[in-house]
Amino acid sequence: MLQADTWFFDTIHGVRPPAELRAMYEASVGHNTQALIGIGIPPNGTVANTAQAAALAALGSWIRGCYGAPIAQTSGTGTEFTVMPSAAVTLDRVVLQEDQTTGQRVRSWELTAYLANGSAVQLGAGKSVGNKRIVAFPELIQVTMVLLNITAAVGTPTVSNFAIYGGCDALARQVDAAAN
Repeated sequence: MLQADTWFFDTIHGVRPPAELRAMYEASVGHNTQALIGIGIPPNGTVANTAQAAALAALGSWIRGCYGAPIAQTSGTGTEFTVMPSAAVTLDRVVLQEDQTTGQRVRSWELTAYLANGSAVQLGAGKSVGNKRIVAFPELIQVTMVLLNITAAVGTPTVSNFAIYGGCDALARQVDAAAN
């Protein structure tokens, strides 16, 4: 772990490990804010060094590999949305995005997964969606359907993207192995 965050370029701080960069991405972008990854760009606008460039390239590759092609997705207006793949799938991430042209309307939501045996399990809940909400699970889960229930909203919310993803953790292990 690095000593401290740096908002401006310096030559003192090292390069963050891939796992830390991924966690920072999901904690910022995945919680309705800009990407905050703690890398200061030098005054000439280039990446400071080869190790830093490699770390950023690995992060970009992981983001494209993880979030580039959802297993299934939907969108629409209302308070209940269902993503139902054609067969049971293994997933480790859900992405929610709200159309904000009329403001952020979602005030609370719940995600429920339906398993192959017919049982249901809550995957997560939150107070807002906004530009993007990433819900990552501590372990893989095999589902036949995922339900988004918006439990409170101001007006009628529009969900621009409700998508499920799998394989992000496996891809992360590959990135980490390549970095070592």
